[in-house]
Amino acid sequence: MTRLFVVSVGKSVIQIFDLNTLTKTGEIQVPACPHEIIADCFRENLAYVSIPYREGTYNDHHGEGHEIVTVDVYENKVKDIYNLRPNHFKPHGMQIGHKTGYLYVSCESNNGEILKMDTNNDLEIICSIPTHAHGPHWFTILPSETKAYTANKELAYISVLDLKANKYLHKIDAPFGSENLCCSSDGQFIFLSTLSTSTDMAIVDTKTDEIVYHINLEYPPSGFIISPVNPSLIYVRHMNVGYENGFYSADDGFLQEINFETKHLGRKVQVGKNPVNIIVTKNGKLAFISCGLSHRIDIVDLDQMELIGNIQTSLFPHGLIFVP
Repeated sequence: MTRLFVVSVGKSVIQIFDLNTLTKTGEIQVPACPHEIIADCFRENLAYVSIPYREGTYNDHHGEGHEIVTVDVYENKVKDIYNLRPNHFKPHGMQIGHKTGYLYVSCESNNGEILKMDTNNDLEIICSIPTHAHGPHWFTILPSETKAYTANKELAYISVLDLKANKYLHKIDAPFGSENLCCSSDGQFIFLSTLSTSTDMAIVDTKTDEIVYHINLEYPPSGFIISPVNPSLIYVRHMNVGYENGFYSADDGFLQEINFETKHLGRKVQVGKNPVNIIVTKNGKLAFISCGLSHRIDIVDLDQMELIGNIQTSLFPHGLIFVP
């Protein structure tokens, strides 16, 4: 039985759903106010949850979160809570190193940093790598685990980090800001989304760390995921991401497919408000999208590019993972 674990920002829980029946089977209470969740691909019973704030979201929050919660997804309970204080706080994005199994965590503390944490030693912090950007959130690492790229929200650049030497390398201009990014399956390209009403999608060559071309989309891109069965196919979630009013847009979002080799814009489907996260099943058939301001998970048939259902959740679903 495959299950879906969904982080609820508004209720401070992880909700668990049976994907065969689309019914809720349980909840796990976590500290306020959780955002992201990532499965540990080296330890299949574990997942990690970041707690960046005590209430709210980026640019509209109160209090400083400072926890990484370790969850046992087989026993459906909190296993441990790692306190990042006194030196680090406001953790957000997370990645697992493909080579080392280290947990990498972006934090807003110390003018922006990526923490390298040892999953073999109770999440001991190995080092902090500066991003020289006060708001690093989502980030991606190359499959070789040699470099990381951080999206820096409203700042007009992304940061490039050397994960071997544990140091900041340089920045890449992103004049419209950056909300999210992801890496191609072979590690050759980084796909960069904007933080505004711009419809520009930038593609970075990871050998030169230069933008090699742009794709002009129909709607502002806010995040990407690569198809697990077709490395040329990328799915783009669309929403207006700007902070003129202190919060995300409440417009309905879209999911669109793009062939980034041919630059062809493919089919699209309308989804709920504020589509903040997306995951795709291993067979590439279904996408599950957390629509924060619709308080639901939308399910899209990717073969037909059609919305086929949804799962009602607690307030503001955010991070989500599959658990076999």
